[in-house]
Amino acid sequence: RERDPFYHTTRWKKESLLFRQANPLCMRCLANGLVTPGEIVDHKVPKNICNDPWDKSNWQTLCKKCHAIKSAKDKKYFRNDENK
Repeated sequence: RERDPFYHTTRWKKESLLFRQANPLCMRCLANGLVTPGEIVDHKVPKNICNDPWDKSNWQTLCKKCHAIKSAKDKKYFRNDENK
């Protein structure tokens, strides 16, 4: 699978780092009473179907495990439209 160039832009790298610094814990783990460092900034509504990928209200910090679980669910429920 090809990597999305969006996530390799200087802007994304900078803004996602700042977001992780402000939100250092995995949001899903925290909701379950666990304290786990977050590693990935995730779009709650997948980037390829949200209105604005830069809308930080659609971002959440997740650990790798929670991100993998969420991504698998997203793929099941949303069609990936690589042209958006």
